[in-house]
Amino acid sequence: MIRGLKVLLREILAPINTAAIMILGVFTVLWGTWVFVPFWDVFTRATAFHYFLILPEYFWGGVAIAAGLAMINGVLRSSYRSLTTGALVGFLHWFVICVFFFAGDWQNVGGVTYLMISVYCAFIWLNMRVNKNNFAS
Repeated sequence: MIRGLKVLLREILAPINTAAIMILGVFTVLWGTWVFVPFWDVFTRATAFHYFLILPEYFWGGVAIAAGLAMINGVLRSSYRSLTTGALVGFLHWFVICVFFFAGDWQNVGGVTYLMISVYCAFIWLNMRVNKNNFAS
């Protein structure tokens, strides 16, 4: 059991695959674009989105686009600062989304899904902090 935990910890602390970060960044940009587009409204469709209406959709979409682009930029330019900033903003964004989903409809699987995405952003941020020397800037 202890050996398994040591192996898991070693793997978690190993430098992360940047392709996985890129996929998350692209997903975040696409989600943000979908919400940002003014041709339709997203958050008036279901009661689970009730709490999102505190701020306009372009805010939620804009934050997601900015976080996703920062992650993508961080991968493409090997930029530690861009990547950690994007991951931290992504974590905060997705965590708030998670909380609002649970508040709007606690039985909705959206809360669990966005919790996982926020945890993954937090993992990227932490992994980058641990492996800072692997990035150029």
